[in-house]
Amino acid sequence: MGSKANGSANKPMTLTQEQLISRWLQFRDAFVRQLERTSTDELRSAWTRPSRRTKLYTREVLPAIATDLELRPTTELFKVDAALRIPAPNGELVPIVFIESENVATTAGHEMRKLCAVSCPVAVLVTVVEWNPAVFGQKAWADRLQNEWQRIMKAHYEVWPRPGIIGIIVGEWGDDWWLRFYSLAYLTDGSVCVPQSEDFSRLIQSLPSQPSINV
Repeated sequence: MGSKANGSANKPMTLTQEQLISRWLQFRDAFVRQLERTSTDELRSAWTRPSRRTKLYTREVLPAIATDLELRPTTELFKVDAALRIPAPNGELVPIVFIESENVATTAGHEMRKLCAVSCPVAVLVTVVEWNPAVFGQKAWADRLQNEWQRIMKAHYEVWPRPGIIGIIVGEWGDDWWLRFYSLAYLTDGSVCVPQSEDFSRLIQSLPSQPSINV
């Protein structure tokens, strides 16, 4: 996504929809690679407290993604949790991926509004919730949250149309002890451009108590 994926960091970016989707897929696949490299103990620990999960993303996963994609990571840029940047010809570091990590998906409309407002090729919301109806039945939040997030995207696009991709990555730990991550992506007008997929799963057996559920 940096010079490795772009050919040159010194040329202005004019990206087609296909190229934007490709950039999202590069980020998503790098994210999954880092999950696969993360030990079961680290994943189990990350699911005991929201702060530990955020720490795993911002201190371990995202810096490794930046290395993979030849970008430069930073945190809390413009009050967005993290960004991946590329140097312009004059040395100015320009963000091309913004990432919001939100541990309470049901209130992530705030983070989605931020991602709709920033200008970049790819914006990503990483969150956690009881997501998949096949796992959680009527308790699953996938349909409700996707409807809410699409409504926000469409509203922003109607007022200020812009190109870009908004990607969603959702983690859930089911009562069956499986940790799963799903992803999907939208164009900034709220239309799905990359359908949902299950990208990562690992059996994480815990102590005899219930898993520290998806909060």
